[in-house]
Amino acid sequence: MDLDVSHSRESLSGYLRRELGSDWILHNADYPEANPTRPDQSINQTTRRDFEPIRESNPGDQDRRNQQRDIHHPTPRPTTDPRLDVPGRTLSKNGALKDIVPLWYTATHIDHERTRESTETVIPTVSQRIQRTNIESVQQVLQGHEAVRRAEQAASTSSERLERTSEGLEFANQQLDQLHFSIHRDLERGRRALERSRKAELEKFKTEINLVDYAQSQGYQYSSQSSSHNSAVLRHDNGDKIVVATDTDGHGVYFSIIDEADNGTIIDFVQNRSNLRLGGVRKELRDWRNKPRMQTSKFIPRDKPQAINSDRLGVIKAISGFKVAQKHDYLEKRGIKQSILTSDRFIGTVAIDPRGNAVFPHYDQDGLTGFTIKNDNFNGFSKGGTKALWQSKSQENDCRLVIVESAIDAMSYHQLFTDKNPHTRYISTGGTISSSQLDLIKTAMVDMTRLGGEIVIATDNDLAGNKLAKTLIQEAPLAQKIERHVPELGKDWNELLQQVQQRELTQQRSIGWEL
Repeated sequence: MDLDVSHSRESLSGYLRRELGSDWILHNADYPEANPTRPDQSINQTTRRDFEPIRESNPGDQDRRNQQRDIHHPTPRPTTDPRLDVPGRTLSKNGALKDIVPLWYTATHIDHERTRESTETVIPTVSQRIQRTNIESVQQVLQGHEAVRRAEQAASTSSERLERTSEGLEFANQQLDQLHFSIHRDLERGRRALERSRKAELEKFKTEINLVDYAQSQGYQYSSQSSSHNSAVLRHDNGDKIVVATDTDGHGVYFSIIDEADNGTIIDFVQNRSNLRLGGVRKELRDWRNKPRMQTSKFIPRDKPQAINSDRLGVIKAISGFKVAQKHDYLEKRGIKQSILTSDRFIGTVAIDPRGNAVFPHYDQDGLTGFTIKNDNFNGFSKGGTKALWQSKSQENDCRLVIVESAIDAMSYHQLFTDKNPHTRYISTGGTISSSQLDLIKTAMVDMTRLGGEIVIATDNDLAGNKLAKTLIQEAPLAQKIERHVPELGKDWNELLQQVQQRELTQQRSIGWEL
């Protein structure tokens, strides 16, 4: 049954099993299934199988349709000619051989032969076509590679050109940036130079132009009595009144007593009075500095005020807004007559602040330094100010200098001895003195000595007053006549004045009673 056929690729048993499924012929369990493919067999080797039937009885009913058929196990035998060998034989019940190879096996074998012949004819043709296709494919691939190579070369060339162009653009951008930077730098330098030039010009206007003279050219009149070395007071016919000073940086500054918002440098002075822009102010001051205008007969050139610090400038600004006291209730309570305040000796030496306090300004050789403030149960000094000397008005024919400790004592002394001392000037220390105040007093004593006058030390009649008097006597010029004068009653001259007035009042009352 399982004879080997040299040209068959599959054994019969394998073919039957594949075609018949569960109906294929069973083999003896002791005989292994033949290998469907025999790649190791030689083409001349053949195997011959003789089959010996083995019969097994069925104990069951012999008439059933499903009676089990006899099973034959083939026994392989060698044969001399495999081409004469048959695929397999079996014995029937009567002992006759019966071919079991179906007819379709022969047909299949023939089909295989035809298929092999047709395949042998088709394969060369297909192989040739495949070769041509491969050649064409290789040629197309080579052409594609060549096209890619040319494209890469073109791309590389374009890339190099673009790179060179990019480098050129980058260089041009750098050159342009440098040019822009140079232009911007030059413009910035020019702008800064112009700004510095403008600032320098304004600085010259503020420092070189005497604001006192320029104000006079605008119709302001200089007040000699109210002015000093460090401040100038000027008035206008329209009622405006300004104070001009010089700051520590050399700038001429001013402030209006009428309008607190009207203050600043000469630039502000021009703008606040002519409504000019800064360019117009430059032209105005440039022309005035280069070609001063024709001045009126009232114009008198004045020295520029001496430079002062901001504290002193604040003191000047504060006291400039005070009113001159021609009478004061506090002073009248202290026995000071109104006629004393309005006299030529004391007019303008006492002021009234907005709170109604009596103000006594202090001066040094340069001008105002501060002021003492007095009222009922109040005694103080200006903020930021410095104690110097309070002074009465000086006159050309003065021949006597009286030194006291307060301005009220000076006015009290003058009121007590008006007839005896018509040509007397007064200075007050404001209490204990400092070294700078002592220098000022020494200067005042020297000036009186030059005039051939007399010096009277009229400090308080107490321990502090006597100590101060002793110091002043020691510091006085040697050739100068020094007199120590103390009140007969009370500690100071104002107490003496009040006691004298009280005694006079008592006498007047007693006379009235006698009448």
